[in-house]
Order: sequence, then structure tokens, then C-alpha cells
Amino acid sequence: MNEWDAGSRVGIPKEAAVQEFAELVRALKARDGRSYEPLGRRLTISASTLPRYCSGTTVQEELAAVDRLALLCGADKGSMSGAASRGP
Repeated sequence: MNEWDAGSRVGIPKEAAVQEFAELVRALKARDGRSYEPLGRRLTISASTLPRYCSGTTVQEELAAVDRLALLCGADKGSMSGAASRGP
């Protein structure tokens, strides 16, 4: 289940939704404590993609990598259900 569903964010500016998404990804990365390169390898994404997620420069429509990041960083289903459901 994705935490970030665009449908639940209807009515807020896209920029605000993107920043909220970036904050979620930064919080998950900080929770884990690894650098971008090892996290990227574990998530099967490039080491340059994860910083773009953290800055809000890139937001993927397919959020499987973010779901994997949340699980890798120890987020439980309850904390994930609010975040991924708030897509840009």
C-alpha cells in the first residue's frame, strides 16, 4: 500500500504536496542513517535519484521505491498509511 495517494491531496498546491513528499523521504532517510549510495543500492535506484526525491526535484508516479525505503527504514504500516496517501 502506498502512503502517498494523490487523490487525498486534492485542493492543495502541487508545490506544497511535493515539499511534503520530500520531507517524508528526508525523514525516512534520516531515520535509517545511511548515506545515499548504500540506500540507493538497497532500493535498486541510483545514488543520484534519492537526493532528488529528498529535495523534491523528482517525484515518481510509481512509489514502489518510496515504499521500499519506508520498510527498509523501519516505518510501520500505521505511519506509512498517512504519508504515501498524500501524493503530488
